[in-house]
Amino acid sequence: ELIEKNIALKAVSENAFAFSYIPEKLRNDREIVLTTIKNKGSLFDDIDSQYYKDKEIIFEAIKSEPSCFSKLSKKIEVDKDIALFAVKQEASNYLFLDKKYREDKEIIKNVLKNGNNLVLFDDEDRNNIEIVKIAIKNNPESIKYASKELQEKLENSWIKKIGEFKNKGLSR
Repeated sequence: ELIEKNIALKAVSENAFAFSYIPEKLRNDREIVLTTIKNKGSLFDDIDSQYYKDKEIIFEAIKSEPSCFSKLSKKIEVDKDIALFAVKQEASNYLFLDKKYREDKEIIKNVLKNGNNLVLFDDEDRNNIEIVKIAIKNNPESIKYASKELQEKLENSWIKKIGEFKNKGLSR
């Protein structure tokens, strides 16, 4: 039986799709499941539901294929750790989070760390000065995804500040 397990481990470490062909009793072996998922996160659909609460397996699935989170999030109970890990791996995973995590400041900051991710947010968030400021701080081009109202407000405040600098003799 140990030899059979070692053969199965080698098979799934070389080709995760081999998981479908190993004996049923070995498909429930945690080490084999973990090795499979490390190589192909999208095979999470094929593992036994007993592993849907195993955070190490969940993290490895997201890590190996961040885009599989959209399907995975429907099968597991997503907590803040999983939500944060998912958006750190792929900002667009934000779209698949429950509302309570989409409103979490730490998660929002991580989504906005890379690129023009303000585009992922809804109109209400694009009109939220706090969220837009974080986005602009990380990428000034994000301003174009803010609400028109907020763009005008920020533009006017910047023009005012430039005028104040000029009046103080701080401009060139």
